[in-house]
Amino acid sequence: MNTKDGVPLSRFRLSFLQLFVAFSLVDAQDDGASFIAQKEDYVKRIAFRAEMIDSDCTLLDNCSAECSRAVCYPLKEDLQAYCARVQINNFCPPTESNQTCNRFMKVNYQRSYLTLYPPGSPDDLRPEAIRDICLQRALDATFMNISSKTEFSYVYFGSASGVFRAFPGRERQAGNDTAGECGNYQLHRRPWYKNAISVQKQLKILVDTGNSMGSELPPNYPPDAGSTLLEVSSNIVLKMLKTVSPDDFVDVATFNSSGYYPLGSQVQVSSSFDDSEDSTELAALEASVKDRLARSSPGLSNLTGAILNAVGTFRDAPADTLKVIVIFTDGQFSPLTNTTILTAQILAWPVKIILFKFPLSGETDPFLNTTLLPNFICGVQGTFELLDAVDSTRNPLYAIRSFYTFMARTQLAVAKNQSTWSARYLSYSQPLNGTSVTYPAFGSDGQLIGVAGIDIYPEEFNSTLRDSVYRALETRTAKGNMPAPVASINLACSYQTAVRSEKCNGSPSVANGGVCKATDSTGLQQRVCCDSCQLATTDSSSKKNLVLKVVLPLAVLIPLILCIGYFLIRHCSGDGGGRDKPINNPPPDT
Repeated sequence: MNTKDGVPLSRFRLSFLQLFVAFSLVDAQDDGASFIAQKEDYVKRIAFRAEMIDSDCTLLDNCSAECSRAVCYPLKEDLQAYCARVQINNFCPPTESNQTCNRFMKVNYQRSYLTLYPPGSPDDLRPEAIRDICLQRALDATFMNISSKTEFSYVYFGSASGVFRAFPGRERQAGNDTAGECGNYQLHRRPWYKNAISVQKQLKILVDTGNSMGSELPPNYPPDAGSTLLEVSSNIVLKMLKTVSPDDFVDVATFNSSGYYPLGSQVQVSSSFDDSEDSTELAALEASVKDRLARSSPGLSNLTGAILNAVGTFRDAPADTLKVIVIFTDGQFSPLTNTTILTAQILAWPVKIILFKFPLSGETDPFLNTTLLPNFICGVQGTFELLDAVDSTRNPLYAIRSFYTFMARTQLAVAKNQSTWSARYLSYSQPLNGTSVTYPAFGSDGQLIGVAGIDIYPEEFNSTLRDSVYRALETRTAKGNMPAPVASINLACSYQTAVRSEKCNGSPSVANGGVCKATDSTGLQQRVCCDSCQLATTDSSSKKNLVLKVVLPLAVLIPLILCIGYFLIRHCSGDGGGRDKPINNPPPDT
């Protein structure tokens, strides 16, 4: 038997084989980890770029000339020449000449497309949305740099104003828009958006029903606001309820001069929460809000008593659940009393208090600077903000974005500033269970400006990459709606004392809201369906990507390992001829 130092040479050859296999397995395992890490880096790039351009007001200057393409507003000059398989695509059936073209459609790798919030018309866009459209055009360069045609996946940015910008550009089906194809996409309710700005929380919403809350609306509110501040409050609260996340606790209560009145029992949101209009999980609470926020009572409301009652109900809350009280009021409440006791109870938990005040006509102290409220709010590290009369009616979730800013800051602290992965959910862009990696972006004023995201669909990958990706995701701690330990909660006083200047000096004067007007009247199938699949990616596109990432590195490793093995065998054999020689040779003749 051929040996060296008492060890069979076959053992060395076996070790060489094991070394080769080990290199191959490690490379395959690292492929999933590298893929995940790359997406985490890419989504941060999008968010950081959004922050950089948010204060670049020069981008507004040529917004009309360099308009943004919106879905369902086709342009003749669109370069939709790249064919990709898109699962949600009922308008591109197989062609007669090539049955493999089923669900292939052209997508645009030259620019992103917008999806507008309801009702989806550029004529109805609010100034903040127009600013975002103009400023965030500059994200396209980043989108293109991080995207690959071998892997169809949305990269996107959802702005706090409600505008959704996604890449590559992809056409949608106009007409019946119940699915959100053109203008019914409400990004604040999507799992990926909520995942980036939320932690497990116990949310208590308090609505003042005293004094002027039930009176006729002041003239500074738009005609479509309703008839009273209670109607405005009801609309805001109902929209807030659609943005809660799985495992949250939520309840709503009213208060006035007579007392504190819960609108039903506290609801614990299930892990499978469905935020659609057909959802029944919060139906009873929503019905109470619609019914019981329509009545008011005279007299100054008892704000102190309301907060004491709300804080008292936190006793049964889990320790790692963020505790938040959001208050809507006209500011006409009794002078605060027993604030020492109240402050101690709030700080003991701690509890974040965010008080939104509606503006009234002719008031001399709209920010309540001459009352005890500033001392109390800052004493408990709370927030006070004067709502905008128009925003609170026409873009309510944007009007209360300081609440979502606080939530996003807390989420980022809990995630230790890492990109966050969502739980698997049914995608909007594909009929597949996908997952999203997200990261929030903040403006120079510290407010949330939106969320960057990237979708991935592991089930579409080749089995090796799919399993490797799932293993890598299992190692991530920043995922899903996470608990919020007290140590992660950064409470700070924020009290608005004057009217804030608007970004870029107010509303931009931009034709058609910065959205390109439709110039192509041809049919949807004619515009976007592929005549043949010669340009198309195939079902193995992910496999091709894997070949580039696994086989090519192995092509470098294999010769290297063979060289190592060659010299190892030469060393084991003891001469340069490569022949096995006996052990313990006698000394040569002298």
